[in-house]
Amino acid sequence: MRAILFGFVLFAVPVLTVASNVDHGVEYGSGTALVIVRSAKSVLAAVDSKETYRKFQEGVWSAEEKQICKAAPVGPYYSLVAGLDRGSDGFDALREISKAWQPGDSLVELAARVTSSLPVRLSSLLETLRAADPAEFDQRYRNTVALQIALLGVEGHNSKVIILEFLTNQSSGNPALSVRTTECPGNCGRSPSAFFLGVHEKIDQSVQSDSRLVAGLRESNIASLVELERQNRPDLVGGPVAVIRMDSNGSALLQSGACSATTGGLR
Repeated sequence: MRAILFGFVLFAVPVLTVASNVDHGVEYGSGTALVIVRSAKSVLAAVDSKETYRKFQEGVWSAEEKQICKAAPVGPYYSLVAGLDRGSDGFDALREISKAWQPGDSLVELAARVTSSLPVRLSSLLETLRAADPAEFDQRYRNTVALQIALLGVEGHNSKVIILEFLTNQSSGNPALSVRTTECPGNCGRSPSAFFLGVHEKIDQSVQSDSRLVAGLRESNIASLVELERQNRPDLVGGPVAVIRMDSNGSALLQSGACSATTGGLR
């Protein structure tokens, strides 16, 4: 078993910076521990439901913990998110992915649409945050990964995973975004493969000590990895875990977590 963490291709994405009105403050949600294990024919994913939602109003930050669904069906596929997933300007990463999909899209075509459309909204939120509180922006998002998206699907009886990472790049002036992309199969190495997104320090350590944790597509194993991260970082990871399996028989929500068992999770 090989754990694939950062085998990415980097390319720049032009983004538009949208003027922001910081008088009304800024709010944003972030968090997540996300584990994906893929074999040639199927893929299993688990994600926690805790979100830290921060608000900046009249020069003061406050924070609250929420439980939200971080997974959603997109046509015949599934999308999951980690990182800066929502904002006060209406940005919602899962909904942006849903809006990008067009009937008949392959998973690669969906990824291309998301890569093209999502940076405009995400860069606007980042610029609002930077304008409201430069220190907060620098601490959390300057020259780092702001958002990670996992797209899962089965095409021609073969499973496929595409990981998109949106990175901020700023030496001066407004933040810009670039995207790192992994396709599996493609540039991810041999199957089976494991992906750990969001907060995953304890998961890394555990898998390095015992690769059997990701040696098979077991619901209990993948959920336990998220639980290990919750025990290690309860300030960031928590809530019920959603577990999704996709194979040639379709998709199944094995554990609903904070997601709707009937809709598959759209917020």
